[in-house]
Amino acid sequence: MAKNKIRMDITNIQISSLPLLYCPLVYLPIANRRIRKPFSIIEYQRSSKMRNTRNEKRKIDKSYFAVGRRKKRKITIKILSIGSAVIAAFIAMVIITGASITSHDDKSLVMHLHPVLNIVVNGKSITVPKNIGIDSPLHKDHSLDQYGTNGVSPLHTHDYSGTIHVESTANRNYTLGEFLNIWGIDLEGKTVKATVDGTIVSDYTNHILQDGQNLNLYIT
Repeated sequence: MAKNKIRMDITNIQISSLPLLYCPLVYLPIANRRIRKPFSIIEYQRSSKMRNTRNEKRKIDKSYFAVGRRKKRKITIKILSIGSAVIAAFIAMVIITGASITSHDDKSLVMHLHPVLNIVVNGKSITVPKNIGIDSPLHKDHSLDQYGTNGVSPLHTHDYSGTIHVESTANRNYTLGEFLNIWGIDLEGKTVKATVDGTIVSDYTNHILQDGQNLNLYIT
């Protein structure tokens, strides 16, 4: 009788929509629990959600500001590319022209010296011009051009440092006076004192130029 009562009570139990766990002996419900899905399925769903989220982020933003940003980015990339090409071309041109103009065919040169000239006029230092012996206004005496190359004097300057470039196709002596004549500096009626490496030189015009010398002219 008790067993029938237990079975009858079981039939009156409202079965939940969730699955029940039953005791195998008396066939009574032990707990009302959700059946957990396999771990691999849960992880798959999570990874699917993450992929969907990433795909949503990758969708092209077609708003006005986003389109403007993309256009600016493309323009910037184009400008940088063109600028890099122009700079590269300019550098190549400078190297080529510099080699053709200032190198003076190094194979034919037998002398290449670099004395340095400093000039002081009435107590004030003046800058020795660049391109003496190269530019026409600073190339007054052409008597030594036969020892130079490409129409450039064998005694010339390339910058404002005062460095005299002695670049000659003949092995001969060159003097400070010859360089001053090529430059065309006017020293008529002026007093000129000279030192070479700190030593006073009486006849500066006939002083032979040597590599690394420090020449100083004091003009009053």
